[in-house]
This record gives sequence, C-alpha cells and structure tokens, in this order.
Amino acid sequence: MFPLAVRRQVIRNRQRGLSWDSIIEHCGCSRAAAMGWWNNFVRGGSPWSDPALENRHVDAARFQAPFLRAFESLVLSHPEVLLREMKSIS
Repeated sequence: MFPLAVRRQVIRNRQRGLSWDSIIEHCGCSRAAAMGWWNNFVRGGSPWSDPALENRHVDAARFQAPFLRAFESLVLSHPEVLLREMKSIS
C-alpha cells in the first residue's frame, strides 16, 4: 500500500505533464498503480476508486471481531490448514 502522499505526488506530476516513466521512477510504484490512481482521480477527484473507503481495507480484519474469532478457532482446531503457507515461507 502506498501512502496518500505518494498517490497525490503521482497525480500532481501527471497534471504537470510529466511522462509516466519519470513519474514511476520518481515515486517507486508500478505503472499500473500510477495509472489506476490517475484514472480514479479523473473519474472522481480522488486517487481511490471509492473515496469513502480510502484504504481502510488494509486493517479491516482488526476491527471485525467475529472474523478474528472464527479464524482463531479454525487455526486452533485445524492447524494443518496453514501448513502449505508456512512451508512456502521457510
């Protein structure tokens, strides 16, 4: 997730007429992400596709107690469910 400052920098640089190559080199994001933020801005005036949500989806699970309880219950009762993911990390 890129912070709002980076998204706004992409938009400002595009408004100034900079090329996509110089924008992504300066901001360190992908061309697809930069163009997505620009397209969202052109359509709705915000770098997010839904300005009401912004980037709250990043921490949404933290505030959903039923989901956390269900996930914890699954892991405690069937830890083998996550073995494939743990093997790919090590």
